[in-house]
Amino acid sequence: MFYERTKHIEVDCHIVRKKLEANIIVSKHVASGHQLVDLLTKSLSRTRVDFICDKLGMFDIYAPA
Repeated sequence: MFYERTKHIEVDCHIVRKKLEANIIVSKHVASGHQLVDLLTKSLSRTRVDFICDKLGMFDIYAPA
């Protein structure tokens, strides 16, 4: 049963690996200071949250005008 649930992940990994090897897609390095996904996966300081939200173009709709 476990194999059936993870089979699609293995297939996806092989497809991506082949496309990387064929230079169809390119994987670029992103410095840890610019990882926007940290907003969703880590506990961050207010400064860091503000930086990431600014990069994503997010703003507080409840902020006084």
